[in-house]
Amino acid sequence: MHALLAARCGRASVEPGQKVSAPVDHLLLDGPAADLVLVGDTSECSQGRRLLIADGARVPRKQRRRMMRDAAAMGSPLPLDPQRGGFPEAVAVQEGFVGGGELVAAMEPSAGALGGLGSLALRVTPQESQQLLRQRKLTIGVPEVLQVSVRGRERRWCGPFDIALEIHARLADRSLAPGTVLELSGDWIAGRSLPARMSLCAHLARLGHPAVVPPDAATRVFLAARHRGAGASLPVAAPDPTPAPDLELEAQDAPLSILQEPYPGTRHVLSRTESELTVSDVVLVGDVEELSLAVEVLRERPLHAGLLLSVVPSDRRSLLHALEQGLLGTLLRCGAQLLPPGQLPAPARRGELRVVTRPTGAGDVLCGAAVAAVAAVTGTVMDPEAMRRAQQRTPPTL
Repeated sequence: MHALLAARCGRASVEPGQKVSAPVDHLLLDGPAADLVLVGDTSECSQGRRLLIADGARVPRKQRRRMMRDAAAMGSPLPLDPQRGGFPEAVAVQEGFVGGGELVAAMEPSAGALGGLGSLALRVTPQESQQLLRQRKLTIGVPEVLQVSVRGRERRWCGPFDIALEIHARLADRSLAPGTVLELSGDWIAGRSLPARMSLCAHLARLGHPAVVPPDAATRVFLAARHRGAGASLPVAAPDPTPAPDLELEAQDAPLSILQEPYPGTRHVLSRTESELTVSDVVLVGDVEELSLAVEVLRERPLHAGLLLSVVPSDRRSLLHALEQGLLGTLLRCGAQLLPPGQLPAPARRGELRVVTRPTGAGDVLCGAAVAAVAAVTGTVMDPEAMRRAQQRTPPTL
């Protein structure tokens, strides 16, 4: 990661704590964040070509028209385009705007998902975002780097969410400098798809640990299918010699867990028995891989009586792929409702408990896709294996 920053800043090397003026490749926002940034006179914004505004979160119509007009006038390649809706980090990658080994400024921690491509997401304020519309560089402090190696094979039903919680738990007793970046490696990381790496980095960023996976051959292949030829140019700088890991984790040691609000909340490891948590609704957010895992649990099983399951694809391409693979048909036959890409429902009402795979507000119980699907079937939070033995599939009758 230090090699990336040094190359982007035109230096031979950089040291932790050093202040550098870094050229930022993109400013990534959603509608509500853009409403805070695009204020006043924007005619002098000379760096609008780096501005990416994804159409996902609900924005009042009047503000939407103004932001679309201002962003288009600045030359933004993604000016809140309703035909390319979804969560900003997903849209930016799937539509080919962001590649690997880049510096991306964003206001939301979910942009940390870009670390899965080897890019570094920089958390910025609305004022810094406005500054980036007028000048290309941003002064940042070079962060410390902690090497984390994840090896082996995970338990069944476990995924990036559970690995992220285990890493967070292992780091709890360490005194890390603010902003320390985790550099992820190991055969478990190497064997994950790029969407899974991005999901892991997003979960870690929400837990307060920005993370980066150095680009490899899989990154090149993934980007070559989406990005404007950038896949062939990775890595942008010669990688550092692989140092000894500061933290080693066996993937099988990560148990199925949930995380309760207030975020980053309290971790609870799931047992094989039914929990005392009664769920009011479930929000399943994700790409094709996450939706596919949920369908594996939900297929031929009805939803719990009175429970609402909302499905939110991460972006329009994920929506189309899920449709082509028949995943959405299975979810809708189970009784789920489909929401537009990137549009989360309103926060749960006071006193209600909502199971989610992406935070929506107070009352959330955050978990992986498989556990969320189990909650939709049972109305409670429990281990998928326990549910599988207790509730058999019911094949449809002709």
